Amino acid sequence: MNANETERIIAPDGSERTAPSEQLEFNQCQEAVKRLTEYLSHELRPDEEMAVQHHLSQCRGCFAKFHFEETLLRTIRSHVGQVRAPGALRDKILHLIDRQDGVTMKR
Repeated sequence: MNANETERIIAPDGSERTAPSEQLEFNQCQEAVKRLTEYLSHELRPDEEMAVQHHLSQCRGCFAKFHFEETLLRTIRSHVGQVRAPGALRDKILHLIDRQDGVTMKR
């Protein structure tokens, strides 16, 4: 496969995608597992995300870890809800930001 060719991969969500052949290589599972939190939080660069997706589509062990972490995050999010900071804390943070930026924000 040359640099201009693409390969088809199946993402963990079942969708089919194409990936550049020069994508990041995950020769070791620990590299993919190390990026799972960022992957689940959508914090990876597109090439890193595709590399993790590709690895998860090929490696049952890493996919099992991904599935566990994804399920855990969903469970936590569904039970936690939205937490609101107390008004005094919010005011203090805004005051510190104002001092840092030299701008006064409306409250």
